[in-house]
Amino acid sequence: MTAMMMGNAGVFNQTEIACNYYSRAVLQFFNKYPFTRFNKLAIAHTLNVGNSMGIEEALNELIDKGLITVQSRNNVELYNLNKSKQPEKV
Repeated sequence: MTAMMMGNAGVFNQTEIACNYYSRAVLQFFNKYPFTRFNKLAIAHTLNVGNSMGIEEALNELIDKGLITVQSRNNVELYNLNKSKQPEKV
């Protein structure tokens, strides 16, 4: 069962599980600082994860879901919690 794992809703592959882990970590991070913008490197450094690719995938997923917004200023992407779609509990 290395490539696939069983969950409550069925079978998930490791990529989905990792993305869900990073997505949850990013949401918890932004829940602590809901009115602040951060760049990707600051988020990865603060979460103390060695896999910045996982953080990037999580940010893209959360942007697609509308939970995180991204703004580009001086060629730097800044991420923040979407104030109109804040999750109730993370």
